[in-house]
Amino acid sequence: MKKKSIKNNQLLVFERLRTRVSPENWIKVTLEDIGEIVSGGTPSTKDPENFGGNISWLTPADLSDFHEKYISHGKRNLSEKGLRNSSAKLMPAGTILFTSRAPIGYVAIARNEISTNQGFKNLIPSSYVFNEYIYYYLKASKKLAENYASGTTFLEISAKSFAKLPIPLPPLNEQKRIVAKIEELFSKLDAGVESLKKAEAQLRRYRQSVLKAAFEGKLTEKWRERHGENFGYEFVKRLEFQKHTNTANYKQFLQTKIPRNWQVLPLKSLVKSFQNGLSKRKSYSGDSTVVIRLADIEELRISLTNTRSIKLSDKEIEKYSLSPEDILIIRVNGSKDLVGRFIYADLPHDEKIAFCDHFIRCTVRKEMVRVKYLIYFAESNIFRKQMLKNMVSTAGQNTINQSRLSNMFVLLPSIPEQQKIVEEIERRFSIIDSLEKTIDKSLKEAERLRQAILKKAFEGRLAPQDPNDEPAWKLLERIKEEKKRLEAEKKNKKKRTKKGRC
Repeated sequence: MKKKSIKNNQLLVFERLRTRVSPENWIKVTLEDIGEIVSGGTPSTKDPENFGGNISWLTPADLSDFHEKYISHGKRNLSEKGLRNSSAKLMPAGTILFTSRAPIGYVAIARNEISTNQGFKNLIPSSYVFNEYIYYYLKASKKLAENYASGTTFLEISAKSFAKLPIPLPPLNEQKRIVAKIEELFSKLDAGVESLKKAEAQLRRYRQSVLKAAFEGKLTEKWRERHGENFGYEFVKRLEFQKHTNTANYKQFLQTKIPRNWQVLPLKSLVKSFQNGLSKRKSYSGDSTVVIRLADIEELRISLTNTRSIKLSDKEIEKYSLSPEDILIIRVNGSKDLVGRFIYADLPHDEKIAFCDHFIRCTVRKEMVRVKYLIYFAESNIFRKQMLKNMVSTAGQNTINQSRLSNMFVLLPSIPEQQKIVEEIERRFSIIDSLEKTIDKSLKEAERLRQAILKKAFEGRLAPQDPNDEPAWKLLERIKEEKKRLEAEKKNKKKRTKKGRC
């Protein structure tokens, strides 16, 4: 008996050495070592009685825009019946909630008793582990968790794999010091990020104010004075026949006085043609043609870095190829903010590039309107308000069609003034662009710094060690003893329940 005890002690020492990490009184464990892994579930949605009760229930979507540490409920609750009729479990306050798919890596802590759907793998931590320490560790471990995941359609981490995620375990008091230090540094970072985002929002407002001033004629007011009040009169006379019958109504809608010799015209009078894009999706063998998709639009510009090509007939190439200075208008999207946005098709002249049916191509009459002027006008609130009014929304998708686009109005000065307006807008926008790039760089740097703080925290280089703290390997022994006790209590409870039924 004595020999067996010595052998067990030797194995325990070996295990401590194998799992020990820097600093010396830390050890490396897995999530299953420090708590109970619990998955979620969803009752049948066909039975409305499964929902609407008092049991908080989360889906990954509930964490998509959630930035707090603690969460108390999601958009829907379960009823007692729903909980009984599903694999969802009611977990105690303090449970760490981790999304295991679509996507992997959202983390929160339960403020109260809570349940989740199957898109979570959750950890009910031991009382000898600080749950906020685990929360920050998992927030820093998204890529690690993805490495433990599998799947073809989408990545998912199983309960078994989640249980095996490694975690460095410091003494309990040090866990609390680490969290306190993380939050101290994060609060400073957050203050800086908030200031940057406020500046970013101010620049967006300033961008819109530039457009407002441009299309009220204020940016070119002095320019018009130098050229005389009758400048552009001949241009206006040529456009008289184009006047829309509802011009008076449009002027009332504008609620602003437009400059002398500017016209209010429907878009159709400035356009040679509208053309919906190609609905073909499959690619065939042989030479193929690049087809612009929504995925190729980045910040309202066409990107050719990751395009898709499709085999097209000569007739299709002729019909759907983009020409220099064509405009692509986003026809359909889930976001109202994107529908109807104008994109300059500034593409290589020596390459045939087509466009898909998420867009409407607009070819303008250059003798009447400059492409860049029209694109900037389409970004103004004057035009966007019309767009939102004419948009059609069904089944979560928002669309604009050629007919509605055709009758939306445009404010039109003479060609020279259009060019001057574009020049004045771009001069101001170049300053805004430069400031936005600086802010974006600072925000990315803040995020890198946030990750660096977490990295240092879990390497034991953020908070001081205290030699008087109980070593983590002893803490692990306490956790194991607690697990055995809780398991024994569960067994006894089951036995009592069975006897009560008898």
